Amino acid sequence: MRYVLLPHVPNPVVLDFWTKNFNTYKHLIEDLVVRENNDLKGDFLESLVDDCPGDSPDDILILMDDDSYILDVEKLEEVFSRLEDGEADVAMISRTRCSVEIREAMKKVSPLEPGAWTQCFFAKRKVFSGRRNRLGSSKWKAGSRPPFIKHTLETDCVGDWMTAFTLEMYEKGIKFIELGENKFIAGHESRGISRQPNKWSLHIGSLGIGLNEMKGNVIGNRPVMQPADKVSVKIAAWEMMLESCSEPSESFKGLLEKYKNIAFHDPVLVKKFRDNFEEKIPTA
Repeated sequence: MRYVLLPHVPNPVVLDFWTKNFNTYKHLIEDLVVRENNDLKGDFLESLVDDCPGDSPDDILILMDDDSYILDVEKLEEVFSRLEDGEADVAMISRTRCSVEIREAMKKVSPLEPGAWTQCFFAKRKVFSGRRNRLGSSKWKAGSRPPFIKHTLETDCVGDWMTAFTLEMYEKGIKFIELGENKFIAGHESRGISRQPNKWSLHIGSLGIGLNEMKGNVIGNRPVMQPADKVSVKIAAWEMMLESCSEPSESFKGLLEKYKNIAFHDPVLVKKFRDNFEEKIPTA
């Protein structure tokens, strides 16, 4: 069985658009587990896994973000098939978001990255078994030895969510498929250091965090200290979501208009990004 686990920010406009994209591939999914949450703490992600129905160790669980979208359903089916045929137990987009010392120690033992995104993270249920308190952010004291890298730390170190989980996965020899980068940055898919971008999924990035920032900037009338291209990406996504929303939110629309008045952005880029999103992201 296949299950999608979705933590989402409490904003109906963002969730409505994500659901429209989910509808294009929901025929491949047994069930969807949705939980509202503002902060991806480890215990919250673990509760999503615990709440997932089914009990087979070979069930496939997919962690998704509410600003991550599937563009090509056939390619998604291909990932499922590769896992179900036994090629691997995990399919993921790797990520480096940890202390420099861990990053440098990792380079000495492997070309892999010491972490993974929680969006488009496919894993068989058995991979999560016995890995409590590992899906959130991690801390290691100086003198300790994180899994896999076998390096005694000289300083206190931290890792973003899923860093410890991924290092443990590497140490146990769990087979995985690298899905490639899919983050949308300034009008193009970024290329990781040694990875090719995938063309079947898209992560716009920081829309949930951006909503909180947007509200804070508007209420406090504070300047927006972000590059114009990153602001333009978010504005383009939020405008598109508002227009496609089943029940448009006037309060969110008013908030966005006020934000546009105080945030430096490029209307030409906004249109470019909107055209790109609308062309790429299927909805139903």
